[in-house]
Amino acid sequence: MVNDQASEIDVFLNIGAIAPDTAADRENIIRLLSQISRDDALLACTRLNALVNGFGPQLSPFDRQARAIAWLCTPNEVAAINRFATALGGTSRTSVFFRGQILELARWCAQYCATRPGNGESFSDAAIRSAFFRAALIASDLWGQRLFAGRLADDGADPTQQLRRALGAFRKNLEETIEAPHAGMVLGRSRLLFAKYLREHLADFDARFLAAAGLSFDAFCSCSAALLMYTFAEPPDGHFFRTDYVADKTAFQPQFKAFMALQGQSPERLAEALAERPDDSAFLTLRNRPILNFSDGRSAILDPVYFGENLVSQPLFRILAGLKSGEANRVFSAFGDAFEHYATDTLDAMYPTGRGLLVKRLQSQVAGKNAAGQEFKVDAILADIDSAIVFEMKAAWIREDTVLSDDPERFLAELRDKYGQSAKPGERGKGVVQLARVVGALARREWCGDGGIYRDIKSVYPVLTVHDERMAASGLGKFLDAEFQQLLGPVPPGVHVHPLIIMTIADLENLTSSVENFSLREFLAAYSSVHPDRMRSVHNFMATSSFTAKIIPSRRLIAASEETMDLLRQQLFPKPSAPALVEAMETP
Repeated sequence: MVNDQASEIDVFLNIGAIAPDTAADRENIIRLLSQISRDDALLACTRLNALVNGFGPQLSPFDRQARAIAWLCTPNEVAAINRFATALGGTSRTSVFFRGQILELARWCAQYCATRPGNGESFSDAAIRSAFFRAALIASDLWGQRLFAGRLADDGADPTQQLRRALGAFRKNLEETIEAPHAGMVLGRSRLLFAKYLREHLADFDARFLAAAGLSFDAFCSCSAALLMYTFAEPPDGHFFRTDYVADKTAFQPQFKAFMALQGQSPERLAEALAERPDDSAFLTLRNRPILNFSDGRSAILDPVYFGENLVSQPLFRILAGLKSGEANRVFSAFGDAFEHYATDTLDAMYPTGRGLLVKRLQSQVAGKNAAGQEFKVDAILADIDSAIVFEMKAAWIREDTVLSDDPERFLAELRDKYGQSAKPGERGKGVVQLARVVGALARREWCGDGGIYRDIKSVYPVLTVHDERMAASGLGKFLDAEFQQLLGPVPPGVHVHPLIIMTIADLENLTSSVENFSLREFLAAYSSVHPDRMRSVHNFMATSSFTAKIIPSRRLIAASEETMDLLRQQLFPKPSAPALVEAMETP
């Protein structure tokens, strides 16, 4: 493709642009894939996914698309892509490949490709590459039908109702189109969140993880770190590794084998699992086991995003498996406390208490009471001249079966259950309910903090800080802000309460060291001014505004990731041999 001016809105290539007579249906994708060796097709999926979605801040979206197209497409197909892109606004707006499409394609490949082994050599045949490319375009259409069918239709309904109907699709779209997270940041967060904070709040965490996973948490982190380079868009040693090679000459080999048993699966096992769960919109089989082990001794990470996410979520869900409700709730509660502690300490790192200060700008775990006598606890509050930023921390997971439910109200009810006022009897309010109580009391001067330190506040920013990065999906902030506004109550003249801000933990981490270049209040004020309707996320604003050039990686997370790399060197490598991974992860 030829590059042109960048745009934030993508147009997805469809099969009609390449093969006008080919319908995007089940029969045609099966026909195309039946020509290809299953192992070769899955190997191609891993390479394509790493190139398009793997960690690689040096590559622009255009670079990723162009390299994938150059590898897979014939000159005639490239010409057709350029004609399609030019007619619809330019190549910078056109996406040929994306993550949800590749995951959908891998699902079809595992079940319908020819079940003969392959080593990738068949893709030297242009006809095989062309069949695979066309199958990928059909998979793109099938993916779109699954996510958006009927959910984005303009049927004349009230715009608010149309948005509510589309929220689940927006969330799933974000989940399945994101690129792999920053390798160093996700490794550092895992190290801090589990090895430090959850160990403090759940005393038997290590014993629980060892019993559930078959290896220690430290070994799990080390093995993940050893393989992170294979989640890069352009790994230094290629996209595949020998299953029996890593750690084969060290005492750590048993732990690595346990890790591969935990995270890996054969193509045959993948096909069986998909047959058992044909309507798995959450890709649970791939989410839980993102490594594919082929019969020739090679392995590859099929999805770099799930592999990275497993570092910050799988340790919890491993120990939850099989627990009864009461015990599971105790573990969830401990993780919630650990997350709150982690997020609060992240804020402390941004605004440490200096010597000689009479009042701390940042205070956490502050107790208060409103005029109605309702008591509350403020997770964290940051005073900045005549403004206050009020934080509520929440680690919650949305039930996957609600996201794309035929009844959109199920998803909205789930959002309220996890982040608002649940309709279930006896359930206490969470998230926005707690924020509304604190912010309302602060705005109406019902509560002014110890010694009245907040009595002169004129501007309040309510911030819901969440563990779930999919809460950055378009429209979710608008929906929860509407819930917040209903609960807030009257705000007196002279005080401005900004609309609710949803900030993911990744957003907060990105700001940790960046506040050397600007204040958190300055950033939130700019976001609130540009996107008062909260249809757009903090993450997208951060990535496309003038603040982009001022964002620097969190030194706290880099230091934590280096701890794991040091452990990796000790356990896996008799001699230092992992500099490429360390240097790549330290890239901003």
